[in-house]
Formats: sequence, structure tokens, C-alpha cells
Amino acid sequence: MKVTEEPDKSAYDLRPIELYYDDDQELISSLVIIDTPRASQESGIDKYPELKGIPNLTTNHNALWECIRNRIQQVCECTKS
Repeated sequence: MKVTEEPDKSAYDLRPIELYYDDDQELISSLVIIDTPRASQESGIDKYPELKGIPNLTTNHNALWECIRNRIQQVCECTKS
């Protein structure tokens, strides 16, 4: 991978599976990847270049950033609280 082009971004869906029942008769389950790639959704970094360089952004970070931007665009006060 060092001397090749970066592959296209893809996303994969997960589905739950039941594995077994443990000694307490509790169902043990897991997730498996559905091996059919789909186009990945636009991330916060793609939507908002000002977030570039911030590692490990989550959907919660993106939602918070969208709230802040909306308030600023509506010329509303936006404080830490």
C-alpha cells in the first residue's frame, strides 16, 4: 500500500447475529460485516473544512458543530454554556 493510490472510500453495513447462549442462558451476539460496499456518507470534515486536522470526529461532534454554525448564521448568541 505504500506505493499505490489510496482506494476509493467505501462504507459497509453491519448486521447482528446470534452466536450462542452462555452458562446463564443469556444470548451472546455480535455484528458481522455485510460484504457489499456502498458509498460513504459525507463526513463533517468533508462538509466543514474548518474541522480539518481534528482527529476522531464523531457524529456527535458533527451535530454539535452544525448547531453552532446554525446559531452563528442566524446571528444568535453562541456561548460555551
